Amino acid sequence: MTSTALSISIIFGTGFLAHGYNLAGFYVFARWFGLLGVLWLIAQYNRWNWFSAVALIINILASGLGIWMGFHAGWLIAGSIFSLVAWDLSEFHRRTRTMLKDGLRRMERLHIARLSFLALAGLVFATLLLLLRGQFTSDWGLLLILMIVASLIQFIAGLRTS
Repeated sequence: MTSTALSISIIFGTGFLAHGYNLAGFYVFARWFGLLGVLWLIAQYNRWNWFSAVALIINILASGLGIWMGFHAGWLIAGSIFSLVAWDLSEFHRRTRTMLKDGLRRMERLHIARLSFLALAGLVFATLLLLLRGQFTSDWGLLLILMIVASLIQFIAGLRTS
């Protein structure tokens, strides 16, 4: 469960960052961020625990630079949020590798539910920022709707298993 959520977070984090740079016309950097995502996935598979922190720092700095340069803030903020989620899940996965399976499933479910709520709250905050800046687009609205639906499905599934 954690591995799947971790992989999805890495893909979203680097993908949204690449999309933000792609929209601004920086196609070469978009490809580099895509490569960063592939390397991050390979690093997780090979258990290179240090790589998550490096990838998070690169992603946050690139997002900050893009916002400073006037790129579409929503995709860069979403990339930062999902990279932070990926880093957190990477650390959580590293800590729980040696645990017994008994309480691990419930702990994973609760941890991912909390992270999903925080990511959704960050996306709502980014949406408010985009509305204030006049940068709200239909593709951003679609992303927000998909994240709300995914969070509701996860919440309902959590209620059914409790």
